[in-house]
Amino acid sequence: MNTRLKKQLLYLSPLLLILGIGIIVGASFLFRHEPTCFDGIKNQGEEDVDCGGPCELQCYLRGIQDIRLDSEIRAFYLAKDASAVLARIQNPNAAVAAPHFAYTLSIYDRAGSIVRRVTGDSFIYAGEVKYLFVPRVPIAANYVSKVDFHVDKVEWAPQEEFPRPAVEVKQFRTTKDARGTWVDGELVSEDVKTIAEIQVLAIFRGKFGQRTGASFTVVKNLAPRETRRFRIYYPVAGDIDEGATEVILAPLY
Repeated sequence: MNTRLKKQLLYLSPLLLILGIGIIVGASFLFRHEPTCFDGIKNQGEEDVDCGGPCELQCYLRGIQDIRLDSEIRAFYLAKDASAVLARIQNPNAAVAAPHFAYTLSIYDRAGSIVRRVTGDSFIYAGEVKYLFVPRVPIAANYVSKVDFHVDKVEWAPQEEFPRPAVEVKQFRTTKDARGTWVDGELVSEDVKTIAEIQVLAIFRGKFGQRTGASFTVVKNLAPRETRRFRIYYPVAGDIDEGATEVILAPLY
């Protein structure tokens, strides 16, 4: 390579470098993608990657799990042609509550046919295990082979937007007589707000620990720091163990 060509290349090198940089920068602008809610990058004011901010998906809904059954649904004897149904359900989401959901209980007879569908609405707190109770269904318990549970129209919320009211059962006592079984006790509010409604559910067990029945009452407008008595009646005495009753609360502001 002669000296003249070397000098020409030396003079052209900066120009070629500038031209190359310009091409790269221009290409990056030309082929640049606008940020989206599906690009796997936390950008455009998102609270986390592809959620919150301008994105429709709220971050607390990422990885949300369905409300589900926690154990087998039971049908209990009430009368010759009637039963009560008890379903234990679970919200597996530790930081997300459901202020409202709709449910359907499909009741099957021994032939495997659906003989009754019971629909209702309820709520469940973050990480909670709770009971859904249907106090009377016009079908004898010994004709029920199984009950299916289906959830629909779930409305989710962060747990701080739907906190559980602070209330507890101070004490209770179960007694039986010729008319049936009674549960008497006291509720104590430890909350600073009035609790609009509290479902007080009593679950009865037999001598061998098996669930044999359930009944409930509703307490309304429990004031802050108030103590109030409640009574639950169940029209069956039978083989109920008076010392094994569970009392479960479902409070709602």
